[in-house]
Formats: sequence, C-alpha cells, structure tokens
Amino acid sequence: MSDSEVNPHDDMQIVDELIESSRQDQTPSKDDAAREQIENIDNEIETHEDRLLQLKEHLKGYHNMKEKYDNLLREVENLEAEKHSLAKQLEQAQVDPTKGCSVTIKKQLDRIKSSLERARSE
Repeated sequence: MSDSEVNPHDDMQIVDELIESSRQDQTPSKDDAAREQIENIDNEIETHEDRLLQLKEHLKGYHNMKEKYDNLLREVENLEAEKHSLAKQLEQAQVDPTKGCSVTIKKQLDRIKSSLERARSE
C-alpha cells in the first residue's frame, strides 16, 4: 500500500462506524425493550392466572359450604315439622290417654329437640 492510496477520510468513516456499532451494542435496542416488555406482560399474566386459580379453589369451598348449609337447613325444617307433629300428639295423649303413650312421645320429642339443636349449631 502506498502513501497515495491512504485516505484519512475513509479511515475516519470506518472508525465512526465502529464507534456507532459499539454504541448500539451497549444501548438496549428496540428488540430488547420489546422482549423485556413481553416478559413483564408474561409475568403479569402468570400472576393473574395464579390469583384466578386461588379464587376458583375458594369458590369450590364456598360452594361446598353452601351445599352443607342447604342440607342442614332442610334437616332443621324437617325436624321442626316433626317436633310440631310430636307436640300435637303429646298434647292429644295428655288430654285423652287412650290415644297414645305420652312417655314415648316425650322421648321422641326430646330426641327431635336435641337433633334440632345439633343441626342449628352446625
């Protein structure tokens, strides 16, 4: 290579291109920013999915509690009806002893009352 072929302007342009290239490597590119944004969104989605799964499990628990509550409510209603029926039978047995044994009816009524209190406490 001779002195006549050396062009300082070309050399400066090459150096400038190398400097610019190294700056681009050091600064985050638009692709890097987009990739980071996608990762952030993915993390948020995972967090929301976890929360939704927790809510789903809680709803299952609430549904089970409601079913148990409905069953207990029906049991209480049935026991109340049986209690009223036995109370009438007891009243009739005390008025007219030939229609039934008041002791048996009292025992049944006590059993119903205790079942009713148990069901209400649950």
